Amino acid sequence: MFQLLVSVIAIALTSGLALASLHYGGSILSGATVKASVAALVNDGQQIGNAVVLAGLDDPFQPITIDRIPSIPIPPRVAAAGARWQLDPAGIAYIRLDPAASEKVCNEVQGQGGLDDSVSWADAPSAAAALKAAGTIFGCVGNGTDHYFAFRVG
Repeated sequence: MFQLLVSVIAIALTSGLALASLHYGGSILSGATVKASVAALVNDGQQIGNAVVLAGLDDPFQPITIDRIPSIPIPPRVAAAGARWQLDPAGIAYIRLDPAASEKVCNEVQGQGGLDDSVSWADAPSAAAALKAAGTIFGCVGNGTDHYFAFRVG
């Protein structure tokens, strides 16, 4: 009878420990996912920036558009449905963020040293000027309804 009691207590403690680790570990995993998504956005921006440099060396007399880049990075999971990377002549690569994830992503962007989304997205030149003025190469910008991740490539 004593062994049965010890077994039941051991099972209950193990179950409680498993539930507690799922409960408290879930927020840690969620935070790591957002950090990884921001790292992917920055990496994609760097790849586009390097591709712009190479495209400019290949044919310096042609304007550089997103279509001249042979391999555009696949949008990460935090991008809005159907969104793809865009390149503005002002030297900004940008992508629209998923509205459900944009607040967490923009907070993490600011935490990693990027510009926060208090900057209004009127157009790409204003975003480029805001990034340059802040001394950073990436950040979140918004226009009231949508939020964009912007990366300065020029």
